[in-house]
Amino acid sequence: MSEQISHEPGERVSLTELPGDAPYRQVQIDPRPERLGADSSSQLREARLELLASYVILRRMLVPGEGCIVSQDLSFEYAVNMACAALPIDAPLRQRLLDEDSLMERQRQTMDHISKVVETLKLVARLEGQRQRHPDELSVS
Repeated sequence: MSEQISHEPGERVSLTELPGDAPYRQVQIDPRPERLGADSSSQLREARLELLASYVILRRMLVPGEGCIVSQDLSFEYAVNMACAALPIDAPLRQRLLDEDSLMERQRQTMDHISKVVETLKLVARLEGQRQRHPDELSVS
């Protein structure tokens, strides 16, 4: 016998595979509510705008010439999850970020990763510029 499961769109859930002899997988679905992790709406607004600005900077560095438009009216939850999901990091690290229940903590960790990626891209651009200006001085053996 199967049971129809419904949940709200965008609701986070955990899936746990259940052992069994059935020729198909059976899972247990548990809700994973998100906590804002902040007490004031001004704190959330500031964190959201900081994240959106950093996300746009990163996107422009990764995809030069491609426009990146985000709305300042995006919810904090959507902004954090969008930026987190779009980070150019390995899948297990992204999953750990998405598993964080506190949105403020997820935003903080995402901002840390964005900063690291931006700094790395700046370093690569600077080294590439030096290599182009002085090709004989920077050789890799």
